[in-house]
Amino acid sequence: MAFTDHVQAYIGGLSGTVGWDINSLNLVVSDALLLYGVATEAEATDTTKAYPLLDYSAARRILREVSMNHNYSADGESFSLGDVPKNVATYLFNDAWQAAFQYLPEGTSEVDSLDTGFDPYKRIDG
Repeated sequence: MAFTDHVQAYIGGLSGTVGWDINSLNLVVSDALLLYGVATEAEATDTTKAYPLLDYSAARRILREVSMNHNYSADGESFSLGDVPKNVATYLFNDAWQAAFQYLPEGTSEVDSLDTGFDPYKRIDG
């Protein structure tokens, strides 16, 4: 699946609401490739990594655009740019961020342990 197709499938009907065309989708793909660390779509061979980064890039762009939306009227016409509620965009961003966090430059995952010397499976003879 082409990355622009994946982004289109991810955002679904929101693409019309935010007014995205193929150029906007290509900008999202470019952002995701930058985060992935490659220059072309052909180099991004790990879709397990690429798809969350595409979703994150799309959600981040939607949140940025929605935060600038407002309603106004001029010259007898009314314009409503607040069709996507900011809380929906925030939810979309947070959901995508959680999936992509491990692949982002600031994302790290560490597992550590603490040895207390207690073994819950050791038989206690009394």
